[in-house]
Amino acid sequence: MIIDFVHDLVCPWSRIGYANLRTAIAEHPEYDVEIRFRPYQLNADVPMAGVPYAVYLLSIANAGNTDGAAIEARINAAAEKAGITFNFDKVKTMPNSLLAHTLTAAAGEADRAKVIEALHKAYWEDGRDIGDADTLVEIAGECGLDPVAMRVAIDFPDLRNRVKELAARMHTDGVNQVPFYVFNDTLSMAGAYQPVQIGAAMAKATELVAAQPAAGTDA
Repeated sequence: MIIDFVHDLVCPWSRIGYANLRTAIAEHPEYDVEIRFRPYQLNADVPMAGVPYAVYLLSIANAGNTDGAAIEARINAAAEKAGITFNFDKVKTMPNSLLAHTLTAAAGEADRAKVIEALHKAYWEDGRDIGDADTLVEIAGECGLDPVAMRVAIDFPDLRNRVKELAARMHTDGVNQVPFYVFNDTLSMAGAYQPVQIGAAMAKATELVAAQPAAGTDA
């Protein structure tokens, strides 16, 4: 089973959704799952240097007619269920996520999940600025990747532009919320669903694929 996982590395719900996805996969060993990570930018217009996290949180709170404490409390409640931690008191910057997505694109398939999990921890638990190239190179080295090669990749305009185009295409294709999942190119859903719901979607997608007529046969 192929699951396309559309996410933004600076979106807390994407992190929760990914944790729940991993749990769902572990609970359903009957599926041989390949995750394809797809970049998305909720805030592509954030300056490359980032903005103060408190200012960003206030803007989100005002837009939703709530307050920052309520937003963080809701996230923490969902994170506890997912078995992960957010240390919002350590997060000082809301970065532009383009460089972090570029790093994950540069990482090989075998290392991509490890890099994404390291970026999640670095940003949401340790308060490191994953919009900063030097920090990203450090994290890459901590994951066992070649820091010099990753620096070249992050700085390579063609790769950076390609990632930017891929993220923009998600918007063009109608994705307006992350996390967003596509199961076997057949079934999609948006939101940080619980593992049981993700497992049900995996089963439904399997049924839909099985019901499709074989290639070269009449419907």
